[in-house]
Amino acid sequence: LSVPRTKQPVARSSTIETLKQTITLRLHNERDPRAGQYDVVVNPKLLPNIKEGDLLEIKESQPVSDYQDSSSDLSDEAIPEKHLVVQVKKLLSDLPAIQISINKRLADLVEFTDKLQIKLTVISDPTKVHLDSVELSYIGFYISRADMWRVQTSMIGSMLYLSESVNLGVGLKGSYRSTVTDLIRSGVQYKSGIVSKDTKFVYRSRSSKFVFLIQLSKEMWDFCDQSDGDIYFDKVSQFLTVLFTKWSKFDINHVLTLVLFSRVYSPTPDPNSSNPNSTATSNNSSSSSSPSSSLSSSSSSPHSNN
Repeated sequence: LSVPRTKQPVARSSTIETLKQTITLRLHNERDPRAGQYDVVVNPKLLPNIKEGDLLEIKESQPVSDYQDSSSDLSDEAIPEKHLVVQVKKLLSDLPAIQISINKRLADLVEFTDKLQIKLTVISDPTKVHLDSVELSYIGFYISRADMWRVQTSMIGSMLYLSESVNLGVGLKGSYRSTVTDLIRSGVQYKSGIVSKDTKFVYRSRSSKFVFLIQLSKEMWDFCDQSDGDIYFDKVSQFLTVLFTKWSKFDINHVLTLVLFSRVYSPTPDPNSSNPNSTATSNNSSSSSSPSSSLSSSSSSPHSNN
């Protein structure tokens, strides 16, 4: 599979170790000739305590408050508004005057800007950022149960970021890709996290086939119980409008078949009724059935003679 396993972070003496120095965050993009292929790069000359594969918690430095105490935890109450956990992918010593640089795509998740003053924390316990569930969305191809298991197994230990495009390593020449649409830990959505063996995966196709059956009964032209003055037919139209708008917003390309159907009830004639219309209907019914009977018998007679 083309999804690589990431290195586990190097153990530290404490669970969280905050670097007591002023750090300037720099941003790069995919076109950068040196750091473009990595999400996070660190200059080991300026930050010698950070190793490749380490988990780093990046927070925007407060202008007055001191750095975070090393005994603090990553609980929901302690998470500030701008908070991101990343994993060091590469150590580059030829970055002049750059301490740490992250991809601009990751910085946009929490609205980090270039040359932002940050406080950096090394997390030595990866279980603190393990994800409970990951949601992947894809379009234009089919994933079997076996492929789902292979994808989940290959991603154990990997760092995932929200809105990241991930190569699933399945399909034609392993080229099928999906987008990370949700990362959940302890019931809260996070911007990043580590996949563990207990992480649950949710696969959502954006190119499914749907068949909607709508019955056009006489009740469709009745007024709703609500006081908005709409009939049920209007409610169906409003529902479809909202649904199609939502599909367009999330770039969904479902195939929808809309089937409109109805039922017609024909009255059954009462043989005991004195109504001449019902008698005529009964007579017509019997007379109309006799030609078919005669045709059936005549068509079968030549075969009997033969």
